[in-house]
Amino acid sequence: MRAVHLVTFGCADIRVQDINDAGLMAVQSVDAPDAGDMSSYAFDGTTWTELIPPGSLHDCCRDINVMSVNNQGQFAGYYLSVDGREHGFVATPSLNLVQR
Repeated sequence: MRAVHLVTFGCADIRVQDINDAGLMAVQSVDAPDAGDMSSYAFDGTTWTELIPPGSLHDCCRDINVMSVNNQGQFAGYYLSVDGREHGFVATPSLNLVQR
């Protein structure tokens, strides 16, 4: 077993929602305790990749919730769209996503 220190970027809370057999993690962070703004990341033990589904409210009130990652590296979760409705997503991170 290998322990990994998760840097919190100053977030109030950070959670590993799921981890696949290769060690790729689905990570969710809460930016402030009362704000409830949530961000989601893929983390391979070295590189953080922010998951931003098209149509999500990332620019005004991040509420992107990653729930799982499978052994093909696909992430599943849900987000709020501009009209306030929840939408599910399945994403495979690529180079066009924001990396921290």
